[in-house]
Amino acid sequence: MMTCVNFHINVSIVSLQWIDFKFADGLSYLFLLCNIKSLAISIQYTLGPRCTMLQPILHHLNSTRIVLASSSPRRKQILENIVIIHHFHTVSYTSNLCMHSTVFVLFHGVLYSFKHLNLKFDTAKSNFEENLDKSSFSSPSDYVRETAKQKTLEVVQRLFSIEESPELIIGADTVVTDGKNIFEKPKDKDHAVEMITSYCGRSHKVLTSVVLITPKSSKVFKGKEPLNEQLDITQFEEISEVFIPELPEEVVRSYVDTGESMDKAGGYGIQAIGGSLISGIQGDYFNVMGFPLHKFCVELRHIYQL
Repeated sequence: MMTCVNFHINVSIVSLQWIDFKFADGLSYLFLLCNIKSLAISIQYTLGPRCTMLQPILHHLNSTRIVLASSSPRRKQILENIVIIHHFHTVSYTSNLCMHSTVFVLFHGVLYSFKHLNLKFDTAKSNFEENLDKSSFSSPSDYVRETAKQKTLEVVQRLFSIEESPELIIGADTVVTDGKNIFEKPKDKDHAVEMITSYCGRSHKVLTSVVLITPKSSKVFKGKEPLNEQLDITQFEEISEVFIPELPEEVVRSYVDTGESMDKAGGYGIQAIGGSLISGIQGDYFNVMGFPLHKFCVELRHIYQL
């Protein structure tokens, strides 16, 4: 869920302009500068999920190497949008400013900044072929749990053999189930229509299993269970229930024709056009997107040991 932060200041605007700063890293940042004197101005800053659960430890987390073992743009987006909001403070108005994700306001000749800090991590795509035999598992939960584990371990084995070990590797897998069948990404458009139609008029469940791999030598994390002589593993699941009402076939096909279905477990995306098909959810919204943010934060704090 996005957060809007509003500031109401009684000011008089002398000038309002966008300034393009170019820094030594070769990047350009566009800042809104308000030269304020004394009328009402409202500054609205839209952020990702405010993750106060990680606020006390974010600086420590960002001093360690974290790898997301997934190519999913949704998981990357959710983790990138973990932000900690810092209040206004004064900074020197010089060309040496290099504060990404910062809003600047010039007030009575003093430049104030408002910034948020993101969780920092690298990404590594898993090459594990998701071809486990679903019929060999007693439940969808067991299936998604093993798939998530194998996807993560493929990245672990690859990274640990060629470079310095990360302090934390995060992996995940998400499936949709009606209680009996397991739905992953659709094979084609007709399959996507068939999947979404089967959800209509009743609820279905979205299951995500998350895997956290940490070295036993880590001074930052202590995993819950031993994986082998070098590594610990922490694994957990989250379930959300999604309700889709009866929909005309033309509506379902029109949605599938947007192309949004094809790279998503279950054949729809709640965070985009697919959200218009959904009448309600029970559980974690971000889990339906593909990554249970709240439970991740809870579990991460549990294994954090500084």
